[in-house]
Amino acid sequence: MRTETLLPLGKLDPGLRAPDVPLDVTSIGEAAAQVEELGYDALVVEETKDDPYQLLAMAAMATTTLELGTSVAMAFPRSPTVGA
Repeated sequence: MRTETLLPLGKLDPGLRAPDVPLDVTSIGEAAAQVEELGYDALVVEETKDDPYQLLAMAAMATTTLELGTSVAMAFPRSPTVGA
């Protein structure tokens, strides 16, 4: 299994910082396909500014074997049906 993280390992408090390049939701499918092509087993997205479920739906349309999931998704502002 290949693993990669955005957090700097070895630091107790990584802090929050703005990404060098903001997320382009129109390219999430291409990015997910590239992750799958590179041999990764899974892709997880977090809820920061964009709805993670929409991002995962776009990634699912572009991949066949890549496992998809959320690392953080806020449950309380959504109905239980959306979370299910």
